[in-house]
Amino acid sequence: MTALPSCSARKANTRQIWSVLAILVTLAAVALSVSCGGGSSTPKLSGNTLVTVLFSSTSNDQFVEFDLYIQSLTLTNKSGKTVSLVSSQEPAEFIHVNGGIEPLVTVSIPQGIYTSATVTIASAGFTCITLTPQGGLTQLHLRGSRRREAFL
Repeated sequence: MTALPSCSARKANTRQIWSVLAILVTLAAVALSVSCGGGSSTPKLSGNTLVTVLFSSTSNDQFVEFDLYIQSLTLTNKSGKTVSLVSSQEPAEFIHVNGGIEPLVTVSIPQGIYTSATVTIASAGFTCITLTPQGGLTQLHLRGSRRREAFL
């Protein structure tokens, strides 16, 4: 039969465990403070960067055409300054990229933190083909040229 460790031996083991635990907690705190950088300054952004605006679509097989004429597209940064990505009417036909992506424009803009985007649509058009109850096909063309803005 083995004897139980003495009370003083258990206290020594408990002190060792607490010492190791204290060292691990201290190391973890040091590691976190070093990995976080320890400072609260935001890096200064300067220069320009290229931005590519992509478009895509997901449509059912009844739509055969979806055209948009984008009149303008602007970004607004966190200080309220705007930068134009599209400044003249830019056509975009979406059905041919159904399920994929395609670049619309690539522009150079100042580096920064942009918090919103505004797009103005000059006109849009849809063509939809449906099956009639008699088995024929019907085409529906919808065109519009009212100016609409969307804020993203």
